[in-house]
Amino acid sequence: NIHHTLQESQERLNLALASAQAGTWSWDIQKNVVLWDDYMYHLFDLKKNAYVLNYDSIIRVIYLDDRERVRNHINTALERQNECEVEFRIARKNNDIHYLSMRGKVYRHENGEPLRLTGICWDITDRKEAEAELHRAKETAEKMAKQAEEANAAKSTFLAAMSHEIRTPLNGVIGMTELLSGTSLTPEQKEYVTSIHISGEALLTIINDILDFSKIESEHMELEYINFNLKKLVSNTVNIFR
Repeated sequence: NIHHTLQESQERLNLALASAQAGTWSWDIQKNVVLWDDYMYHLFDLKKNAYVLNYDSIIRVIYLDDRERVRNHINTALERQNECEVEFRIARKNNDIHYLSMRGKVYRHENGEPLRLTGICWDITDRKEAEAELHRAKETAEKMAKQAEEANAAKSTFLAAMSHEIRTPLNGVIGMTELLSGTSLTPEQKEYVTSIHISGEALLTIINDILDFSKIESEHMELEYINFNLKKLVSNTVNIFR
């Protein structure tokens, strides 16, 4: 009955590990022998019993750039911790890079000496690829946002520059019409000069509005409270269209 119960427990454990696509392993530290279940061979894409499994042979299977980090995690667990968890890469036979996650627990002698490190290992390649794709998408979005921000800033700078450049000669036109209106003019000439002056001021208002738009985009807009003559404003507007 005990044997049958243990067998059923082992079968349930194997089924659970298979469903989770995880393999089990155990390293006898004293004898330097590593035992794998069948799924571990599948994860590492190795033939069962192809060569003796020990600490050094397992490390050699790990991607070169990750070996030192894996060693450090294992050594830390053996020296002062009871658990070890680390992610690393392996290059399978077709040179396809896979990401694996390993989690283990240290079993010690009564005197504290480590005897065995046992744990599970599973493939996290899909998760890593999804994270990499998300990171690339984030970088692309940030780059596009930066480009849009730079383009918007360039547009605002251009609008501000053009507003100032146009406003300078326009102020000259308005000033000259004011001087001209003070000379001896016929009533008809006086009306023409007045229309030119009103149109110039209207154009200047439009240019100032464009400059205000650039200030709004650069978050430098300031509101002003200015008194004005409503009757004169309406009269000037009607005169332009008339």
